[in-house]
Parts: sequence; C-alpha cells; structure tokens
Amino acid sequence: MLNFFKQKAVFQKASGMLIKSGYKRAGFESYALQSDLLTKSMQDGKAIYNSPGTQKSEATNSIAVGSSAHGVLNDDYYFQNFYEQNLYREAIDNRRFPIYRGLKMKQDDVIRREVIRLIRTFFNIEFSFFEKKYEFSFKEFDFI
Repeated sequence: MLNFFKQKAVFQKASGMLIKSGYKRAGFESYALQSDLLTKSMQDGKAIYNSPGTQKSEATNSIAVGSSAHGVLNDDYYFQNFYEQNLYREAIDNRRFPIYRGLKMKQDDVIRREVIRLIRTFFNIEFSFFEKKYEFSFKEFDFI
C-alpha cells in the first residue's frame, strides 16, 4: 500500500500530465477538456461533487449498484449497500434491495452536505450564500 507521500506524488504527476494534455481540474478528483460540458458547468458554478465524482449538475436520485455503493433518493434519503459480497448477493438473489443502512436527512445534515460538496467541487465556500439560503449565522453553526 502506498503511503501518503507516494500517493500525493502519483496524484501530482498524473495531474500535471492531464493538465499538459489540455484537461482542466473539475472538482476534487475529476478532470475535463475545455470543450466538455463539465468544464462549462464548473465555470457557471453549476457543477456539484457527488459520490460518483464531479457532475455537470446535481443528481437528486441515484440508485446504488454494487457492494458498499451509496445512493440517494429525492435528495432527502441516503442509503448504502452491504459491504460484504455474500450479503449483497443474498439480498439480490432474494429480490431485495441490498441496503445495509440509510438516513433521512435533517436540515443540518443538508447544510453539512452542501458545505462538503462545495469544498470538494470549488475548493471554497461563501458564508453569505449559506446565511441567505438557510437563514442562520454560518460562524455559529454547529458542524459536529
């Protein structure tokens, strides 16, 4: 297993190669060509980071396929599939969703998720955006 410094060096090398080849960074772990819709979406501030990576707009419904995969329904419910292959297969064989756990989000969960998404997409956040949208003091919000 690579240690942190080797992983960082591999990332920096790959990132440099992609940028030299005409790709632009599109969020935390994605790259896109200048002509790609994702690049335009990043420039327009409409891109969003989700578990599949940076997308050109927000996906409110996503069905999780595969062990440990995460899904979302109506942007309110998150769920995660079984990690263990045998439990995942057993659920599928019995025509059940292979869901291990789930969560109905409260407003403070939604705020935390949006903060994380914006940081992972654009690498910054605007306090005033959150204060206006959710009517609260960002500096006084309990993020724990």
